[in-house]
Amino acid sequence: MNGKSSSALRGVGLGLAIGGATAMLGNGMMSRSSKRKIKKNANKAFKTMTDFVDNAQNIIK
Repeated sequence: MNGKSSSALRGVGLGLAIGGATAMLGNGMMSRSSKRKIKKNANKAFKTMTDFVDNAQNIIK
């Protein structure tokens, strides 16, 4: 069970890293208000994902 959860967390981390890199590359081409919306949505998504991972870890324990 522990190996499965660590590989899932590794995959989540890789997805966040790739998403962050993509956002940084596209960041220069957007307007200021568009950047704010994306930051707000990214923060919400990150918080949701963090909560999900925490809950999954608590279930596994």
